[in-house]
This record gives sequence, C-alpha cells and structure tokens, in this order.
Amino acid sequence: EILVSFLLAETSGSSFGMTVFEASSQSKAVAEVERGIASHKKGDLAAAVDHYEAALVALGVSWDSADAEIQLGKGLATSTLLSDTLHFLGAVQVQRVEQEFVSHSGDDDDDDDDVERHGQNQLPTWNRQLGPDALTQLQKSIALMHAAKAALPLHETDCCKRGRLLNSTGAACFLLGPVGWSEATLELRGAVTLMPGAWAPRSNLVRVLGRLIRDANGSEKQALQLERTYLLEEMSRIRPGHPGIWYRLGMALRHAGRLEEAITALEANLNRAAKAEAIPATPSDSHDSGNRQNCNAVFKVASTKHWLAVLRGDNPATAPAEYVASLFDNYAERFEEHLVGKLQYNTPARLADALGDFGSLVSGWQRCADLGCGTGLMGPSLRSLGFRGILEGVDLSEGMLVQARGKGGPGIGYDRLLCGDILDLLTADEVASQGLFDLVIAADVFVYIGDLSAVFRRASECLTHGGVFAFSTEAPRPGECTSQYRLTETGRFKHDPVHLARLGDSMGLTLHDFRAVVLRMDAGKPVNGHVHVMTRTS
Repeated sequence: EILVSFLLAETSGSSFGMTVFEASSQSKAVAEVERGIASHKKGDLAAAVDHYEAALVALGVSWDSADAEIQLGKGLATSTLLSDTLHFLGAVQVQRVEQEFVSHSGDDDDDDDDVERHGQNQLPTWNRQLGPDALTQLQKSIALMHAAKAALPLHETDCCKRGRLLNSTGAACFLLGPVGWSEATLELRGAVTLMPGAWAPRSNLVRVLGRLIRDANGSEKQALQLERTYLLEEMSRIRPGHPGIWYRLGMALRHAGRLEEAITALEANLNRAAKAEAIPATPSDSHDSGNRQNCNAVFKVASTKHWLAVLRGDNPATAPAEYVASLFDNYAERFEEHLVGKLQYNTPARLADALGDFGSLVSGWQRCADLGCGTGLMGPSLRSLGFRGILEGVDLSEGMLVQARGKGGPGIGYDRLLCGDILDLLTADEVASQGLFDLVIAADVFVYIGDLSAVFRRASECLTHGGVFAFSTEAPRPGECTSQYRLTETGRFKHDPVHLARLGDSMGLTLHDFRAVVLRMDAGKPVNGHVHVMTRTS
C-alpha cells in the first residue's frame, strides 16, 4: 500500500546528476538518498525522512527542522538529484499522513455500490475530511513535489522519472478530498501519457475518475466514464492476471451499456479465480479452504456471480450472502451520511408511521427482531413510538453492527446485536430460550432476497398471536415483475405485492396495512416502494 513503491523499486541504484554542487556534498547527498530509499522500502518512514532531509542539507537547501517546512527560495537550482530528493521526501510524508489519518475502510470502488479494498500502488480510501494537522502536513508534502518538478532539469530525458513524479503528486492531491481532485486528475493524466504500459498511474486515475463521476452529469459524466473504461481496458492488457481487474472492467462496461462485453469480462474474472484457487494452498493457510476463501475475496467471486445473474437476466432466490456482507462492511462508515444525507433515505420513518396505528399497544410489546438492522436506523424510530421492550438486531455485516452499537445500549438502542443471516434470529432455539416476538421488522432488507417464503414462515412461527410483521419492498414498474419477484438491473429484487399478501395468508399472516411510499432518491429520482404490515392471526 505504498503510494510510490513502484517508484522506489525503479529508482534504486540509478545515477543522479551531479553537475550543480560540489563533489563532496553531492556524494554525501547521494549516500543519504540511497539510505533513505532502503529505509523507505523497509517501511521505516521516520528514518527515511531523516535521510532525505540530510540529503537536502548536503545539497545546500535550507531546511527548518522546527516546523518541518522547506525554505526553497526563488533561486532553486535545477538538478535531477535535488528533484529526486524532494520527490522522495514528499512521498514518504504523504505515506505518514496516510497511515495516521486516512481511513482504509474501502468505500471507494466506483464500479457499482460495491466496494473494493485498495491494493499495492493504489490510492487509499478518502472518505472523511482531514484534520488541520494532517491537512497542513499534506499540503507541505504537495509543495515538496511541486518543488521537485521545478527542480527537474528541462533536458531530463527520462520520461518515466517525470511521470512517476506526476503520479505521486496526483496521489497526494487525491487525499485532499474534492478540493484536490481536479489537480489530481491533471497530474495523473500527465503520468499516464508519459508512462505507456505503467499500471500505477492508470490505477490511480481510474479511482479519481470514479469519484468525479459520482458528482458529474450529462455529457461530462459520459466522457469521464468513457475515459475510465478505456483505462481499465488498458490495465486488463497490462496485467491480465491481476485479481479484480476483470471485475472492475466488467462493471465499467455495464455502466457504459456494453452488456455483452461486461458479461465476457466478468466470466473472465471467474475463470481467473478458478485458476488461482487450483494453485495448492500455502503452508500459511490455516485449513484446506484457506486458498479458496482468499481467492473468493480478492477476485470478488460473490459480487461477480451476482452481477452476472443480473446481466444474464437470471432470477435467483437471493443475492449471495458474501456479496451483501462485503457490500455493507465496506459501506458502513459512510452509510448514514450517504443514504440519509444524500439519498434522503426514510424507510424507517415510513415503517414507524404505519406502526403508529397500533397506538398504546406498542408500549406493551416485549420483544422485537430487527432483521438486517444495519447501522440501527430503525431503533430510534421504534423507541420514539414508545417501544420499551427488548430490541434485538441481526445483520450479515459486522461493520454495520459496529455503527449500530453506537445508537445506545439496552433500553435506549439495541439490547442485543447478532452477526449472521436474518433467519438466525428466528429459530426454535431462540424462541425456546428468549420467548416469542411481538414485532418482526425489516427495513430495506428484502431487496437482497427474492424468495421470501422461508422468512415469512419463520416470522409466523416466532410471532405471538396478534404479533406484527412489518417490512418494506421496492415497487415494481408495470409489467416488470411478471413472477413473484424479479432481480432487476439495479442488482436489487422487486416483489409483487399481491403475491406477498397471498404468501402471508398461507402462513397465518394477515395484511393489516399496505402503503405506497417513496423509500429514497436515486440520481434525483424517487425510488418507489411499499410498506407492508401483517399480523399473525392463526
């Protein structure tokens, strides 16, 4: 995860220009730079900084160690050695900011709403504003790289050297957040031009473009998507065996409407995953399935299978559990900010409105199961209705449950949180040990489950007589859901409300209330849905 690890590997042992400074100072500077590179490679960033700073001193560049601010002045000499030293120092300082302040929760795969963890030579995740100290340090690091560009002689013929400097500068600008993405794009485009066949600048530019696409519209968005897709196609030729590149390409082609090519790319991803899995597991694997589990994760096998089903028009019973868990683990930290703040998600409030019809009965309910509880957005709505009983949540994503725990403990937020399948909370053992539920609720969960027969059956078995089963679904467009449910092009399921009412009746769950609602916004348009409230009558 070193931003410039490829740079260090290619630069070590190169000859530096030594025509500007006295020979003894130059020799000392070269020695310090080489020591810095060695420390940098080993991950000893503090030692690397010391060596790079010592090299600058040897080169006669004023360095104020009190506030770690470079004093370059207007008369900065041009020298390949000076440029390299400034570059390396700026890069290692960026890494220190990255390690201390920047989240790596992985919210930044822009191929869909899924998320890919960044790997070697890729940009780190940016998902929150940097604090003042980190921002100041980052700005100083970028200033060092700008100085490195100014110090690089115009006659320098090594295009890759200039390209590597542009790549490092672009990577650093990305960390500034939206304010730095324009400069990051320019720098990385320059690096791509200067370094044909280089993976790192293309990987970094793909990530920045993905961020810009989120806020772009119309022709600008299409142009950015086209550029990003072209870069991914180049990357697939540069490293055809790279884990995940075919998945990212497939998803980009999907967004571009090149569906047959998207299917081909995703199938290629599965083929490469199968080949990697066939390689004998290493001794470090704790059990025989270690290699398989690792391959499934790095090649995003579950996500690939899910989106292949979407593109082929298949209609599976459910989305893969691994896909859902990975999606929300990576989404957890920004889930509420994005979903509630930007997409105006209000499904918990709509469900609470429907439950309000039960009035004072709510305060008498003893136990509630929140299926797919996520970050716990349903909890405050239930408590505000007067529910004072035991509130238990279950979710596939441990990351989401971490956020839910912040909603308060017993009696205020959730009394118990379980990481697992939603049916894990609706078992005979649970009822035997804890008692029946008065309320089973599921907000925006069934979009990842097509066949709801097992959920309805378990809910009916675990509810008290007169107990309530409340849930939301996305509303199909006319003619869209010709069967009981349909996996749509969004990757989510939609359900026929008439079928759900009949399914409930067959299991002793009578429809008490049904409402057409707006669940959230998507690309400025409402996502229409339904709120269903059923009661156990037999």
